[in-house]
Amino acid sequence: MRVESVWLGMFIGFAYVLCPNLAQAQFSCGSTGARGALVVAEGELLTLSIPDDGLFHFSTITVSGNVEFSRNPGFNPPVVLLSTGDITINPLGRINVNGLSGTSIAGGLGGPGGFDGGAPGIAAGTPGAGHGPGAGAPGIGDLVGGNAAYGGDPFSDFPTDGVPYGSSLLVPIVGGSGGGGDDGFGGGGGGGAILLCSPTRAIINGTVEALGGVTGSIANGSGGAVRILSPFVGGTGLVNVQGGGGWAHGRIRVDLIDRTGLTVQLFPTESLSVGSFMAVFPSTVPRLDIVHVAGSDIPPGTPSPLVFTLPFNSPPSQPITVRATGFRGTLPVVVVVTPDSGDRIIVETEIDTDVAPAEATVNVDLPQNVVVRIHAWTR
Repeated sequence: MRVESVWLGMFIGFAYVLCPNLAQAQFSCGSTGARGALVVAEGELLTLSIPDDGLFHFSTITVSGNVEFSRNPGFNPPVVLLSTGDITINPLGRINVNGLSGTSIAGGLGGPGGFDGGAPGIAAGTPGAGHGPGAGAPGIGDLVGGNAAYGGDPFSDFPTDGVPYGSSLLVPIVGGSGGGGDDGFGGGGGGGAILLCSPTRAIINGTVEALGGVTGSIANGSGGAVRILSPFVGGTGLVNVQGGGGWAHGRIRVDLIDRTGLTVQLFPTESLSVGSFMAVFPSTVPRLDIVHVAGSDIPPGTPSPLVFTLPFNSPPSQPITVRATGFRGTLPVVVVVTPDSGDRIIVETEIDTDVAPAEATVNVDLPQNVVVRIHAWTR
């Protein structure tokens, strides 16, 4: 995946480095403070419903208990916790956006902003591939369901394993991918994605985690993504983006001005990056929309993935059109069709974003009367 239009934000970040006192005075996370102070007491479990845009506007955030999130059924966006003041996670405090484990009847759900695991093979049926850019392939024949990837290779070295993807900046932020299904069990869901932003300081003495769903030694979801954005980040807690079973880690990004207090445990470190990009969002947020499938127009902004079933007696080869917004130049794109059973169908194309509308159409052989989920990603 690619990140576009971030140079202005990076320039601003460098200005903050040169003038840290000015940076702290001017930096804003964009929170309206509309939800007031978030206070979670020790021993309390708070489950927050995620809005369609994933944004939570708080004045301050103090967590001494457990915070979880109920998945948004339509858009499944990443979680973005915005504050006008301090963020404090005390020693017993825990915030998680973990993926779920696969079961004998379904693949594990991805955490917020993450991707689902592949469906299991039931009654000798063919299992399904995981979902997401780094999804594991299904276990078919002598092959086992693959572990998903994200910030690095899954370490398991199966031919069905997924491949790494994403940007170290975590702009835009995206979660982990799902493991491939296997005979009798679904793949683990990918860890979700969460951004925490404070214009003053973020003190983490507890835990923030985006773990991949565990299925076993195979078919695990990859770890998700955690980005922390504040002039000062301190504490001795843990940020954990480990994949299911420890196989495939996610990504961690810390953007700050004063690095003297950065003693938080950031695990694993293979895909950790630290910088000073002091902006929650880039000035332009690029996006891909699937706007046409098999003769049907799809409104831009429709939740991804697009769930589609090709009726019986339809020609198998069907057009899929993808529209790009906010990109520049020639954009490489991958269209991925994932059926409930069997491997994914992957078609590569390019979009000339200097031509309006910036679209590309590919022909894909879709299975008939089978539920598929259609994604489009940059390469």
